[in-house]
Amino acid sequence: MTKAELLRLVDEVSELAESKENKELQAWWDAREPGRFLYQIDPTIGMWSDILDFSLLEHYSDPIAYAGNVLRIALYRFKEFGDVPLAKSITLGFDAPFESTLFGMEWILSEHIEPWLGREPAIANKEDLDKIGMPDFYKSGLMPLAHRYYEELRGVLPEDFEVVFPNWRRSQFGVAWHIRGHNDLLMDMIDDQEFFHKLMSYLTDVAMDYCQKRADFLGKEVEPTWLGNDEVNCPTVSPGMYENLILPYEIKLAEFLGGLTNWHSCGDTTPLVHLIDRIPGLQTGYCGPWNDMRKTVEVLGKNNRPVYIGLNIVDDVLEADGKAQDKKIQQIKETCADVVYWVRMGPMGTLNGPEGDLPKIKEWVARAQRANPDYPVRRQHQLGG
Repeated sequence: MTKAELLRLVDEVSELAESKENKELQAWWDAREPGRFLYQIDPTIGMWSDILDFSLLEHYSDPIAYAGNVLRIALYRFKEFGDVPLAKSITLGFDAPFESTLFGMEWILSEHIEPWLGREPAIANKEDLDKIGMPDFYKSGLMPLAHRYYEELRGVLPEDFEVVFPNWRRSQFGVAWHIRGHNDLLMDMIDDQEFFHKLMSYLTDVAMDYCQKRADFLGKEVEPTWLGNDEVNCPTVSPGMYENLILPYEIKLAEFLGGLTNWHSCGDTTPLVHLIDRIPGLQTGYCGPWNDMRKTVEVLGKNNRPVYIGLNIVDDVLEADGKAQDKKIQQIKETCADVVYWVRMGPMGTLNGPEGDLPKIKEWVARAQRANPDYPVRRQHQLGG
């Protein structure tokens, strides 16, 4: 992608962002009205590379290509799904491995599969923790790439286009899972809790240090962040293990940042929601597809706090017939009638290829909009059986 091609995409996004349709959709989201049906369609970057036919090797090596792909994704979502408003911004993100590369973990790329980590843990032996030190905000892991992307895009994009520098988005337990290895980490939780606490305390200090240095770099105050926590779920950890070994560090990080924008786990966290609710300044809750929806929204949806309702991508969408899709949409509407909620289809990988998956996704969009006649953006897609 050339700079000229990128700037043409910038112009298109800027024009549509100021459209009546986009402003109405933005107002719909901003209102946070209980019982109002909102949804997000979130394929993984790997699936997007299949849908829009771009290489992730180029995406993660060329900032111009990266920005162009981000804008192409935003335009496709707005035109085809009508799910979230267009915004004049580009968020830099290097997927789930980002934080773990700061400790020396290998970053593995491919053409059409989202990035992942090498299998050699950074803390293979407990003694390694004392040697690893504090990551360098400019030199460690993917930080040189993040800074290169940020500086180049700031120089290319218009001043009214925001470039969002990567924030810390992985929970301390999630990073520990990566850099220690899940088998050893789970054994540490059982037979060496002193070391486990030392590791979690270290990772909390690293997360706070990163967020402070990011704020200083951008000339702003530290701010709440989204916390990815897929490794926290039942039965991987019990409520007691979460309460005593993990939650205190999440609370400490949230207190430092002034809250969290979201606490996310795709796994079953129903037995944990009363504990997650203790996190200060938690702005949105998350109800994964295996959660008890009613119990989750009763706890996390208090005081008008929005709750993401995660769909089971296969059962509720890609392999669901029209009747099953309608049934799930209606179940969500009835269960969440008194809370603010946002339905999330994702993160979603390819099941049957774009040619098989996209018609099912668009059918779901059509059924969701048919069930919500006052939804401000209309997208006409064919309904299946």
